[in-house]
Amino acid sequence: MPYIHKMQLVKTITAKVFQPTARKHRALGALWRSWKDALGSKRDYAFLRESTDLPSYYCREMFWKVKKGADAPVGVPKDALRLLPGGVFAPWFASIPTPDGRVRLPLRMSRGHSKLLAECEVCDSQLIRRGKEYHLHIVVSKDAPVPVIPFHAPVLAVDIGDRVIATSVMLVDGAISSPGFHGREVRSIRRHYAWLRKRLGRRKLLRVIKRVGRTEHRKVDARLHIIAANLVERAREMGAVIAIGDLSGIRKGSCGRRMNRIVNAMPFNRLSQYIEYKAAWAGVPVIKVDEAYSSRECRICKQDGRRPSQGRFVCSSCGEYNADLNGAVNIGSRGLAYMAIAGVPGIAPLRGTTSPQVQCDVMLS
Repeated sequence: MPYIHKMQLVKTITAKVFQPTARKHRALGALWRSWKDALGSKRDYAFLRESTDLPSYYCREMFWKVKKGADAPVGVPKDALRLLPGGVFAPWFASIPTPDGRVRLPLRMSRGHSKLLAECEVCDSQLIRRGKEYHLHIVVSKDAPVPVIPFHAPVLAVDIGDRVIATSVMLVDGAISSPGFHGREVRSIRRHYAWLRKRLGRRKLLRVIKRVGRTEHRKVDARLHIIAANLVERAREMGAVIAIGDLSGIRKGSCGRRMNRIVNAMPFNRLSQYIEYKAAWAGVPVIKVDEAYSSRECRICKQDGRRPSQGRFVCSSCGEYNADLNGAVNIGSRGLAYMAIAGVPGIAPLRGTTSPQVQCDVMLS
């Protein structure tokens, strides 16, 4: 696949400090307490160096990058962090300065993240404490070539909705294949926790509501990551371009108290962002097309149809089929039309076009 200019990609790797010794645990505790005490003091580098036992790395980090009043985790600058390859016990070791001297911490992470540490440049990181455990969030970056959108490549169209969070379909030479429905459980999770928060709110259990919200976010976020990774991997294997609808302003169209709650609770933009950044790391092109009216337009005759229910689409001429699949095919068709004019900036496919050639003629006339 041909490439043009490069772009910088940034990713955060979450690594757990695995079974530190008692001495290392005391050193991390001293670093954590010193950092928290310094957050409430005067944010001046000379004052921090004289009045705290923090190493100079952390004083500089706090003076330049931590906002006043912010309860920030310990910022570990890249020149203070040393990453060393490990072995069977831990794939990587991190050496960081503490008030008690440097400590070498064994890190546990996924295999994919371990491979990234060897390939990417390490940037500033953060040390986070959760109970008695410590986690190191390592920021890595790399320069990646920007893939050119090919003209005759297959298109993996993704329609993001509220009933099914993502509906995908592959368009190869105009033929529709391999439809998929992903994340049906996301809406159920959202509804369950909305009901739970409502019951807890009646009992004024505000701390429990906050804890429930974090649990809900983790569960939904994990499923969104899995969905995005599967879609990107499928597109990479097929050499396809991912076409996804631009959902800007989708929340403005909802009406009614119940629909407002459902629509505003769905993580539309988050899934779209996950797909885009995972595709960028995998070298898969992504195009965003106009999503307006894609669920009302017939995928065959391009005329307006009816949706008697959330999952059904009825066209007076072409019949009845799945509404989410119909929207995904329409997004894929607009993606094909966009690929015909991919070199023209600022142009998006219009509604009602039937082929890339027609789209190109309409847009350039």
